[in-house]
Amino acid sequence: MTEDAVYTAEYDDEPIAYIITWKNYDGSELDSDTYYYGDTPVYPNADPVRDDEDGVSYIFSGWDPAIVDVTEDAVYTAEYDDALIDYTTVTFNPTLGFFTNEGIEQQSHSISAQIGRLISDPVDGVILVLNSPEGNVLEGWYSNEGCTGNSWNFGADEVTENLVLYANWVPANYEVTFKATDGSSFTVGGSPDYSEYVDVTTYGQRIEDPETITVPTTVVLVSPADNTLIGWFTEENDGHVWDFESYKAPASDFDLYTRWAAEGTEFTNVVFDANGGMFNLETSGDTVFAPTYLVRQETGTLLADPAVELSVIIISPIDKELEGWYTKDGSEDWGQKWNFEESVGSDDFTLYAKWTDGSEIIDPVVDDEDNSGSGSGSTGQATIVEPVKSENPASSGSIGFENDDIPAASDGFGSPEKLPPKDSDNRWLLLFVLILPIACFGYYRYRMNKKY
Repeated sequence: MTEDAVYTAEYDDEPIAYIITWKNYDGSELDSDTYYYGDTPVYPNADPVRDDEDGVSYIFSGWDPAIVDVTEDAVYTAEYDDALIDYTTVTFNPTLGFFTNEGIEQQSHSISAQIGRLISDPVDGVILVLNSPEGNVLEGWYSNEGCTGNSWNFGADEVTENLVLYANWVPANYEVTFKATDGSSFTVGGSPDYSEYVDVTTYGQRIEDPETITVPTTVVLVSPADNTLIGWFTEENDGHVWDFESYKAPASDFDLYTRWAAEGTEFTNVVFDANGGMFNLETSGDTVFAPTYLVRQETGTLLADPAVELSVIIISPIDKELEGWYTKDGSEDWGQKWNFEESVGSDDFTLYAKWTDGSEIIDPVVDDEDNSGSGSGSTGQATIVEPVKSENPASSGSIGFENDDIPAASDGFGSPEKLPPKDSDNRWLLLFVLILPIACFGYYRYRMNKKY
């Protein structure tokens, strides 16, 4: 030291940290964080909530005490305004579908909803099940019957009044698998030797012939040597040839199979037009209903009558019977009735069903050994049934017919067997005739004994 000196202390400043705690009305901690002197605390989450109790609802109104800049540790508690709960009714209308509630069918389902609050979708798939119309999936719920505008958002839309929500259905997508048989194959996008090709189709829409598919990739069917394609069939060794111009996709995944004939074999396309009726065709998936039925008939062979020799169900118009197949549709005239004992020529043609008045249900049964059709269609039993109007068309099939009650088997000539009359009345009459003389004789003896 050489002289007097003064030394002054120096300090590094460090902000003081304070703990700010957020609590709900019941004292439960919602959050806590560190703030520094002079900071303005902000609750970091969505506004807290308080459950409704005893018919009273609670709406968050703020914090107690009022939030101020930090000077010390602080605790803020959520406050709520209370109000009587105002309820309304929300009805869910399944439109073309229906509900089952614990197994019991319902045409609508209603819930009690609080005005100004969100609602949840009541369909849980366990207790309350929404059953879709055939081949459809639920797209959304709408507050108008036309299902226009935006669908109801269960995460954002609040109920403000009595409400009906309508189900909007759209056709579902299914897979059709094209299977190459008998040594044939597919070349897909330039890559060879695929045994099958899967395409996506929509219920009720026509299916694209795989030989015309170019999107999303090109598909080429490679035939076996010395063979020509007859068509695509619903079963590998049986079934029906698929008509890509008429048939529409069923409500299920299904398969189609190639069918081949020796190269040079010629075929004629014969279309049977139900002319007001409907064909019911089985596939590897669901049933297909179609107004026409295609047969790929080998040229020069006998054509099989679909109402007799092919395994196809023909649904008749109400109170009509099939009289025969004609070369014209009857709008002007019927042309000629087709003779199934004559061979088909090389020109494609259409045959139209002619229906006559009546209420009988025709169920012809034909021995397989008597079938005269070529290999282009399946053989067996065919049925003509009269449709019964369904009370609930949306739940009974795509055309609204029910055909559960088919009468006794046919006698093989196109008309049903006559059921024998019930003989209960005859038995009572015979019993009366036998008892009457005995009763009369007994009464006579009684009167005679009393007299003498």
